[in-house]
Amino acid sequence: MKAAHLVLSALLLAGAVAPLAGCGVKTKFEVPEPADPNAPKQIGVITVTVIDNNSKPVVGAAVTLTDAKGAAVGAPVTSGADGTAAFSKVTTGTGYTVTATLDGVTGSQAGLGIDSESPLVVKVMLISPDAGKGTVKGTVVDGLSHQPLDGATVSIVGTQNTTKSLSDGSYVLKGVPVGNPTVVAAMPGYRENRAPVAVQGGALAVLPFQLFPSGDATRLGHTLVTTAKQLLEFDRGGTRVTTIARGAYQARPLANGNTILAGTGGISEINASNTVVWSFRSANAQGVFKASNGNVFIADTNNNRVLNVSASRQVQTTIKQPFNHPLSVEREEATHTTLVADTGNNRVIEVDDAGVIKWGYGNGEATQLNHPTYATRLPNGNTIFVDTGNCRVIESSPAHRMVWMYGGDGKRETCYFPNGAQRLPNGNTLISDTGNNRVIEVNGAGKIVWQLTDLEQPTFAERL
Repeated sequence: MKAAHLVLSALLLAGAVAPLAGCGVKTKFEVPEPADPNAPKQIGVITVTVIDNNSKPVVGAAVTLTDAKGAAVGAPVTSGADGTAAFSKVTTGTGYTVTATLDGVTGSQAGLGIDSESPLVVKVMLISPDAGKGTVKGTVVDGLSHQPLDGATVSIVGTQNTTKSLSDGSYVLKGVPVGNPTVVAAMPGYRENRAPVAVQGGALAVLPFQLFPSGDATRLGHTLVTTAKQLLEFDRGGTRVTTIARGAYQARPLANGNTILAGTGGISEINASNTVVWSFRSANAQGVFKASNGNVFIADTNNNRVLNVSASRQVQTTIKQPFNHPLSVEREEATHTTLVADTGNNRVIEVDDAGVIKWGYGNGEATQLNHPTYATRLPNGNTIFVDTGNCRVIESSPAHRMVWMYGGDGKRETCYFPNGAQRLPNGNTLISDTGNNRVIEVNGAGKIVWQLTDLEQPTFAERL
């Protein structure tokens, strides 16, 4: 009984302090007011800066914004020159995600919240899988015609990193490991060429290739020499192996094994049997170049013009320039321009088909160029030309900086009225030293490392 009395006392005490709900006492509940669907939404701004793994801004990345449910907010925005992309009038809230994508590389930031007080600034980093690796690029050209090769395979030896050259002969290999890997260039009908290249992380290495036809390997390393009376072929040891009683000013070997000649009778293409397979009559053509499409470019010297002639002997274009006895011509197929040694005007110019000068060397004064007779473009973009009147051979950069010269020292024994020059794959230069009745091969230091002597005023020479 005593325990029951205590329980009853406790209940009475509790009731005195806080009457129990539902026992005759009314309790007030606060009910929130319903939201006004017409009330303006709170908005904010998200500014995204896209950077690479070196914290540099990334231009052209596609930046998207999604809400907490994964739905896109507005259209994608492209990052600008400073790497930024902005999204305005974004409803305040949380759970937003920004994503940036460029060239298959993606970066994102998730779980973002935004209010209307201040814009949200976000950085998104794009880390390329090739970060820390290098890039190798260059051109692949025919070693005889110097024309670009389309579709040559270029690979890093021992890896799956491979690509194909484009119509202008150019190629690019990305993601190349740092070090000194070997690169190989190959194409059906040509002998492959391998070369090492120094690769640094994040840097660009340039490696040009020349491929030589694989058909007649017995002539590899031979030198074809042109004189006014004969075409002569010498082996690497300097022994004459062929004599053709057909003189010319210039004779150029072709990839098909034929030879194309420019002389007083015009242009002739002859085969290995010395049979003329194609010709074009001209008063006095002293320079010729056959392009990969079969068209032939002619320095029609005495008529002061440069012609583009089709395989069917139709004149396609006559370049509109006031030429004065042009002596050499070379077609730059990648840029659709023509390089001309404009001899009488003391200049070398590169012109488009309308005759507009795109590049040139020489101001008409003989002190700078004196009757240049030959010019050729190198795979590295530099130009070699023969400054005959000043008895020298010059290599110039596109910015007109002279990067190499042979001769010009006033000494006849060095070089005397040269007429032709060819940069060889080994870096040496083959020069037709006409006034000294010889053909010489000189290295980068200007030392003669090979020569043919007792020739009768050779006007042109090419290494096969």
